[in-house]
Amino acid sequence: MYDVIIIGAGVIGCSIARELSRYKLHTLVLEKENDVCCGTSKANSAIVHAGFDPLPHTHKARLNARSNLLFDELAAQLDIPFKRNGALVLNLNKEDYPKLIDLKERGKQNGVPDLQILTRSEVISLESHLAENTQIVNALYAPTSGIVCPFTLTLALAENAHANGVHFKFNTPVTSIVKEENTFILSTPSESFKARAVVNAAGVFSDVINNSVSKHTFTITPIKGEYDLFDKYVGNLFVRTLFQLPTSKGKGILVTPTIDGNLLIGPTAIPCTDKDNVNTTRSGLDQVLAGALRTTTSIPMGYIITSFSGLRAHNDQDDFILGEAPDVPNFFNALGIESPGLSCAPLIGKELAQAICAKLKPAPNPDFTPTRKGIVRFNSLPLHKQKELIKENPLYGKIVCRCEQITEAEILEAIHRPLGAVDLNGIKRRTRAGAGRCQSGFCFIRNSELLSGIPDTTYSTPTLPIEKEYDLIIIGGGPAGLSAALAAHKKGISRLLIIEREPYLGGILNQCIHNGFGLHTFKEELTGPEYAERFIRSVQKAHIPYLLSTTVTSITPNKELPALSPSYGLLTLKAKAIILAMGCRERPRGALTIPGSRCKGILTAGTAQKLVNMKGIIPGKEVVILGSGDIGLIMARRMTLEGAHVQAVIEIMPFSSGLKRNIVQCLDDYQIPLKLNHTVIEIHGHDQIEGVTVAEVDANRQPIRSTATFIPYDLLLLSVGLLPENELSRLAKVNLSPITGGPVVTDTLETSTPGIFACGNVLHVHDLVDYVSEESSLAGEKAADYILEDTPDVNNPISVFTEEGIHYCIPQFIQPAPIEPITLRFRVNKVYKNAYKRVYFDGTLVLRKKKRIFTPGEMENFILTPDLFTAHPNLKFITLKIERS
Repeated sequence: MYDVIIIGAGVIGCSIARELSRYKLHTLVLEKENDVCCGTSKANSAIVHAGFDPLPHTHKARLNARSNLLFDELAAQLDIPFKRNGALVLNLNKEDYPKLIDLKERGKQNGVPDLQILTRSEVISLESHLAENTQIVNALYAPTSGIVCPFTLTLALAENAHANGVHFKFNTPVTSIVKEENTFILSTPSESFKARAVVNAAGVFSDVINNSVSKHTFTITPIKGEYDLFDKYVGNLFVRTLFQLPTSKGKGILVTPTIDGNLLIGPTAIPCTDKDNVNTTRSGLDQVLAGALRTTTSIPMGYIITSFSGLRAHNDQDDFILGEAPDVPNFFNALGIESPGLSCAPLIGKELAQAICAKLKPAPNPDFTPTRKGIVRFNSLPLHKQKELIKENPLYGKIVCRCEQITEAEILEAIHRPLGAVDLNGIKRRTRAGAGRCQSGFCFIRNSELLSGIPDTTYSTPTLPIEKEYDLIIIGGGPAGLSAALAAHKKGISRLLIIEREPYLGGILNQCIHNGFGLHTFKEELTGPEYAERFIRSVQKAHIPYLLSTTVTSITPNKELPALSPSYGLLTLKAKAIILAMGCRERPRGALTIPGSRCKGILTAGTAQKLVNMKGIIPGKEVVILGSGDIGLIMARRMTLEGAHVQAVIEIMPFSSGLKRNIVQCLDDYQIPLKLNHTVIEIHGHDQIEGVTVAEVDANRQPIRSTATFIPYDLLLLSVGLLPENELSRLAKVNLSPITGGPVVTDTLETSTPGIFACGNVLHVHDLVDYVSEESSLAGEKAADYILEDTPDVNNPISVFTEEGIHYCIPQFIQPAPIEPITLRFRVNKVYKNAYKRVYFDGTLVLRKKKRIFTPGEMENFILTPDLFTAHPNLKFITLKIERS
C-alpha cells in the first residue's frame, strides 16, 4: 500500500516525486520503459523558455516565467548544467512588426522580465553569423531564456527523489486503474499496486489513464517534432536560441546551441495518431532544414551527426490540465504537458505536491536533502583535480568515448549508481558516451562489455620512464604511426614516442584478418595482423618506446600534448615535431539523415568487423549493406562465411567505391547482388530493425519512389565513407582541406602548423595499407629532417591544383626546385574509360599516361622527378586533369 503512485518517470513525474519526497509519504513511480526520461522528456528542444509565448490566463502563461526563475537554484542543488543564453525572436518581415510588439506585451503580461526590441544592427552585434540574412528586420530579445540537458535534469530529479525515499519500478506499464472506496488499485502485467492517491504524468498516454477513471475525458493528439543535431565543431556558431515569429502552428523551426556544445535545429509540428511512432520522416527532416535556412544559411549541413523525433502531448483544450479530477478525489492530473512543459516542470512539481499534501496531510520528511551529486564530468575538471581522480581510480585515465572524451570510470559510475544505466541509451543519457560525432562507432563495443560486467585488463603498472619533452611524438600506433616511427628512428631520431589509444599496436589492421596486404611492401600477401606484426617487431627491435591505452586530449600550436593514461595518469608532453597518424572513423547513420526508426541492428561495417573478427560475435543473420566501400565489401564475404545471408549491397553511385578485386572476390564469388544507383530511403522497426525500403535513384541521386522495394532483414551495415579523425588537428590550428577532410600539406607532408606532419588515413583515405606505409615513411623522414634542422625554408611554394576529373591531390603545395622525386597521390571523381591522366606545369603538358579504366575506389599517382622542375625554373603552379583524348 502506497500513499502516492505516480504514473510516468519523465521530467514532470520525477519533479512531482522529488517534491513529494519532502514529506513522509510512501511514494512509488511506475514507468513502462526501462529507465527514466524515455518519452517526451528525452526528445525536445531542451530550452528553458522565458515565457513570452503562452497566451495569458493559461496554465502555461501562469507557470512559465515563474518556473524559469527556479532553474538557477535547482541546477545548483542537483549539480546539473544550466545556462541562461538568452533568446531572439527574429522578425523577417516589416509588416509583422506589430506582431513582435504584441509578443513583447504578452511576455510582460506573463511576467517575463527585461524583454527588449532590438534593431537589425543590434541583432547582428549579438549574433554575427546572422549578417547574411538580409530579411531580418528586428527581433525580440529575452535574456532570461536558457538551455539545459533534459536527460540530466530528469535523472537528477529522479535520483534526488530516490535518495529521499521514493521507489521506482521500470518496465511496469499500468494496464488498468480501479478505485475502491478510498483506495486505487493499479494493475500491471506482473502485479498490482494500491495507493491512496494517484498522479497521472503519463505523457502522450495521459488521456488514456485519465479516461479510465474519470468521466471528464480528454483527448491527447501526439504532435511529432523532428530535429537535426550537429557536431560540436559548429556548436559555437550561435550563442542564443533563435526563434522565428510564432504562428498558430507553434514557434517554428528554431536554431539553438545545446548545453553540451552541439547545435540543434527543429522541430516540426505534425499531428499523428500513433503514440509510439517516433520515426523520422523524409518530409519532416526536409522541413527542418528548410525552416532553419530561413533563419541562417551559415549552418554547414554536412556536420549533421544525427536526427531524431519526439512526441508532444497536445490536448484538445490547448493548455496544461493540472490538479485533482473533479469527479475522482485523490486522482491528480498532469495532462497535456507540451511546450513549455520542461520549463514549467519545477513549478508543476511544487504545485501538484502541495495539492496532494493538502489532501493527505503528511508530516514533513525530517531527513530530506535537496542536493544531489552528479556523475563526475572529468573532461571539464581542472588539471590538478584530474590528476587526483586518476590517482584514486586509474580508470579515469582510460578514455572510452573518444568524441566526448568520457572515461571508463564515469561509465562504470553511471551503471552502478542508484537508478543506474541498464542499456547503452542509459549510458549515453547519463554520460554522453556514444552521443558524439561518431554516434558510438568507437565506444559501442566497450560500453556493451561494461554493461555485461567485463572488467578492464588493458593497463598495467608503469614500467616505461616518461620524459617531459621528446624530439618527436607520433599520435597513432597503426600502420601509419609505426612506419613513420621506424623511418624517423632510421634517420637518427632516438628521443621519440608513439602514443596509441587502443590497448595494442597495429590499429585497424588487428581486425582485418583477410589477406591482400603487403604485396607492394613485402612482395608477399599477408593478413592485416601479419602485416602489422612485421612493423611491431621492428619497432620493438629498435626499442622505440610506445604508450598504449593512452589518449592525447589536445594539441597546442606550440606542440604541447596533454594525454590520459590509466597507467601513467595525466601526462603533459612537449615535442619538437609531431606526426599526426590518428586514422579515420566511419560515417554514422545519423550523418546520412536516413528517415525511419532509431532501432537496434544498425552498425557500421568496421564495428561489425571488430565484433566478428575480434570478439567472435555474429550481430545478425539476414544482412543488407549500404555502401560499397572496401570494408563493406569485405564484410559481405565475412558474414557469408559465418553463415549469414547477405541479401544485397546497396550503392547510391553508378560505380562501387571499393577496389575491383574486392568486388570480384567478396561479391561476385559469393553471388551477392550489388545494386548500383540505389539507396535506402527508410528504416523500419521498433526496438529491433525489421528491414529497409530501397529505391533506385535518378541522375541527381534522388530516389525514384515508384521503384521502392521493402527488404526484410535483422542487420544493416553501413559502409558509406570514412572521415579523417582530425579533431586534434583543429586544436593545433592545422588548416584542413574541405575535400579530403585531412590537413593541407606540402610535399614533405608538413601541415600549415610548422613542425606538425600528417600521414595515413588522417591525411586522406587510402585504398591500400602499403601506400599508407610508403607515405608515412616519408613523413617520418621529413619530420626527422625538421628536428635535425636539415629542412630548407620554403618560400613561394608551388601550388597543386586539380581540374577536370580529379577529386583531390596530395600534396597541395611543393617546395621549389625539389632534389628528390615527389609522388602526387590523387583520386578521380567518377569512372573514366580509355582516358589520360595528365600533369601540366604552368599550363604546359609535362606528363601523361593512358589507362583502360579509372575508378574512384583506386588511388592514382604521378612521380615528379627533379629534372622536370629543373626544366621549369620559375614554376608557379601544377595542374592535374583527366582527359579523354
